[in-house]
Amino acid sequence: MKKIYAIFMADELGNFERVLVVPKPYYLSKEEAESARKELIRTEPIVTMENTIIKSFWLKLIKNNNQLN
Repeated sequence: MKKIYAIFMADELGNFERVLVVPKPYYLSKEEAESARKELIRTEPIVTMENTIIKSFWLKLIKNNNQLN
């Protein structure tokens, strides 16, 4: 399993259910996610510290044993 991070943006009711997929849908480190979040806050007027959070998830990697010929 691998830990990944995503930036979520709150909706009108304050629910953090929307993932910001720009510039990426997920990040491999919290530092990378924080850096992307800060850049979005700097460049996008609707993105703020108050309406975004970073959430972490565990991603299960499945090895595909089928090979294409």
